[in-house]
Amino acid sequence: MSDDEAEMAELRAVREGRGLTSRGRAAHRQESVGATTSSSTSSSSGLGGGSWLLPPPEMHLPTQFGKKGNRVDEEAVHKEHIRVPVEEPPTVAAQALASGESDEDDDDRREAPSRIPDTHEICLDLCPESHKSLTALSMDPKGSRMVTGGTDGMVRYWDLNGINAMDPKPFREFAPQEGYPINCVRFSNTGGQVLVLPADARCRIHDRNGTSAPVQQSVKGDQYIRDLQHTKGHTATITDGHWHPMDPSKWITSSLDCTIRIWDINTPGTGMDMWIPCIHTLKCVDKRGICGGRGGVENQLFVNSCGFKPYDGGFIVAGCSDGSLQLFNERKRYGKADMIARTAHTDVVTSVNVLEDGQRMLSRSLDGTMKLWDCRKLRASTPVRTWGDLPCTDEHTDITISPDESLALTGTSDGRVVAFDLQSESVDPIKSYPFRTQSAVRVGPSQRRSATMACCQRGFTMAS
Repeated sequence: MSDDEAEMAELRAVREGRGLTSRGRAAHRQESVGATTSSSTSSSSGLGGGSWLLPPPEMHLPTQFGKKGNRVDEEAVHKEHIRVPVEEPPTVAAQALASGESDEDDDDRREAPSRIPDTHEICLDLCPESHKSLTALSMDPKGSRMVTGGTDGMVRYWDLNGINAMDPKPFREFAPQEGYPINCVRFSNTGGQVLVLPADARCRIHDRNGTSAPVQQSVKGDQYIRDLQHTKGHTATITDGHWHPMDPSKWITSSLDCTIRIWDINTPGTGMDMWIPCIHTLKCVDKRGICGGRGGVENQLFVNSCGFKPYDGGFIVAGCSDGSLQLFNERKRYGKADMIARTAHTDVVTSVNVLEDGQRMLSRSLDGTMKLWDCRKLRASTPVRTWGDLPCTDEHTDITISPDESLALTGTSDGRVVAFDLQSESVDPIKSYPFRTQSAVRVGPSQRRSATMACCQRGFTMAS
């Protein structure tokens, strides 16, 4: 066999995967040695002596492409945010359980805390320098986004699916009205829009992406018109607002001008700015039957909170500054309230929340109580149940109800979030969560996410 034929055979062997023969391996080894020698010689002559050998090729291959992120120990982060229980004085129910007195209600109270997601927590320090109070909180129906607002005038959007537990930051923040604190934020029932209420006379509708420019906003009423029924908008600061449970284009707002107004985003705009006017005005009255009163500021009646009947929006409830609850049934033309519980509370009503059955309602007040009412017997001003020892100093303190309507949660000014069992006759809290900071203001559960959000007067929001 000639040299050419042997070389062709070697090439065929390499292609077929059989490797080199002994002759081919020897020739290949000799060629490699010659190449290395020539490389060393040229390197010596060019660099003033010494050998210059390149490192093996595998050392130059990158293990990954793009920016290299810091590795996070997920297990360590998970352990770091485990909620540490704080011992509190035992309640009457706990003492009864410890003494061996047990019945079906005690069994329910024992199982109720397990339904509350409280194993972990994340603290979001929104204003580390100024420690402004958080006064507004809302989550979208899917539990993927949260919106907060505070006395610093900023509205912040949070992505709960992509939040960094080690350094939580909002993905969008803006000031709807410079210098005005935020009284309320509400996600719509569809999750596509957010009702933002700064402490002025106009309400604003923003999209879910946090665009600073509002989609729509309301007009301000003429404060020199005596009859508030004839104004197109609020004439004083808006205090609260809620979306209609059935119609995604409608919402209500309450105000210091002693009215509740119904709005429709499809209403044609007026004026050069094309801002929308209200479609209905509901006037609350004091014990003299006067809307807004005619005395000084201290004696003037105002509406601090409001709420819809779930499912159909069949009636609207107003919580007023004199402690009264005023109920308006749905109608084509509104006037004064159909039912009034004049002595429901002894101080400002901070929150009203109607249960899904439309017959029961919870109210919270600055008088340190939370009460359960029968909406059909509201005139009697006799609550079905009263929970006391709930100190409250903030007019934004609200009530939230669990998705199955078995639990009610509210905050206190001494830094607690307290849970009560609505299915039990006991008035003792089944669980109390002390805050690391001061007064707990807003509490909001997620319908889809196993979490409970709470915000307080030190600029913290906690998710557990």
